[in-house]
This record gives sequence, C-alpha cells and structure tokens, in this order.
Amino acid sequence: MRNKILVVDADLETCETLEQILEEFVQEGGEIFFAHDQESGLSILHKEKPRLVFLDTHLVDEYEGQWLEDGVHIVLMRQKHEPTQKSEDFIYKPLKRSQVLEKCQEVLSRETFAKIPPM
Repeated sequence: MRNKILVVDADLETCETLEQILEEFVQEGGEIFFAHDQESGLSILHKEKPRLVFLDTHLVDEYEGQWLEDGVHIVLMRQKHEPTQKSEDFIYKPLKRSQVLEKCQEVLSRETFAKIPPM
C-alpha cells in the first residue's frame, strides 16, 4: 500500500512549500493530497485514508472530532504566537524542511498506529 499524506491548509504558500519539501516522497511512490478547507479535507481523509495529515489549526474548529480516524496521525501546523491546542504533535509555521521531513520519517516508518491519533 502506498504511503499517503494529506495537507489541509487554506494558505496556498504553505501548500506549495510542503509540495516542494515532499517532492522526493512523491518520486519514491508516495501520494500527496491537498485540500484548502475542512469539507474537502475531511472528504479526502475518509476516501483516501492517508497515514499522515498536516492540518492547519484554523481548519480544525467544530470539526475536531471528525479528524480522528484510525491509523491516521495528525500534525497540526500553527504559528508560534497561537495558543496551544489539544494536539500532542505540531510544527510551527513558517515550515522548515527539517521539521517536515522529521515528522514524515517518524510517522511513515511506523508499522502500526494507536487507535486515536494525538489531537
């Protein structure tokens, strides 16, 4: 099964940055999906079953519980000045290549996942 990553962010620049950072991931047979709002992000999440989701904190809102999917690891993307949410896993914007690749390596190299991702 192919490793899949979902990026959910309304900011086009953030999506382009992640696309550039993850270019090698795609060349090695991985798939990346992009969504710019909650509804399309949740639709892709349930249809494609990615192993890793990079999710902007502004797109969680009332949909928080819907992002919890078995086998999916959520990494929230937030600004340093934003208050901490309930997530155990996050990275700061602007995104750094090393941060993103470290999260990918950490999550995609796992054999199994907890039932509920850290959110």
